[in-house]
Amino acid sequence: LAVARRGPTRMAVTASLAGPLCQLSAGTGFAMWLVTVRGGRIEAALAANMKFLAVYGVAAMAFFGGVVSTAYGFVFTRRVACYVMGSYVVAVAVYVALALRSGT
Repeated sequence: LAVARRGPTRMAVTASLAGPLCQLSAGTGFAMWLVTVRGGRIEAALAANMKFLAVYGVAAMAFFGGVVSTAYGFVFTRRVACYVMGSYVVAVAVYVALALRSGT
């Protein structure tokens, strides 16, 4: 809100969407992907919701790193912001459903 009140609304919208998305999902997914690429094994029995979070995190990082940077020059258009919000809402719903189903 503080950023939006000062005027740069594009930056405020981008920060409010990209921050939680990257922190919650991309961090877990990227870390697990990196261990796998290096030939390591993850010695944890992951529930379905955590596996989903990892896959969604890698996909989100690919989207932000590839599509937004090359096609949009690191700036969210209103349409892209709506797609990201929709994706995030669907991902949270799937994550919660998987968590409730698996009991974690």
